[in-house]
Amino acid sequence: MVEFVLDLWKKVVIHEISKFDLDDLLKLHILGGIGIPLLWANGVVFEHNNMMPTKDVVEAQFGGTVHWVSLQFAFMPEYKNLIMMDNIPLRIGNVDRNKLFFEMADWLKGRYKEET
Repeated sequence: MVEFVLDLWKKVVIHEISKFDLDDLLKLHILGGIGIPLLWANGVVFEHNNMMPTKDVVEAQFGGTVHWVSLQFAFMPEYKNLIMMDNIPLRIGNVDRNKLFFEMADWLKGRYKEET
């Protein structure tokens, strides 16, 4: 019998965070990320980039720490799976049920106040 084990990350280290207005993030994504969906959780739309898997990075991952080179995000209170921008469809994946992403969005909301 196969044993399945869920070993959640213990720490996420983000080396660079860029907060955008929603329209600016969408426009940026049109230019550089066609075909790659943005992600949405808990009122935040985002894209993150993992660090290259060097020996040290993989060692850290086995210890429970993941490193993201960068995180780009914008506040988007309501989820939409598709947004049209300049006649280009942008897909957005709903990862609200992912505990890590949900908590990350909560952390971002506390750190970067949403302008209303």
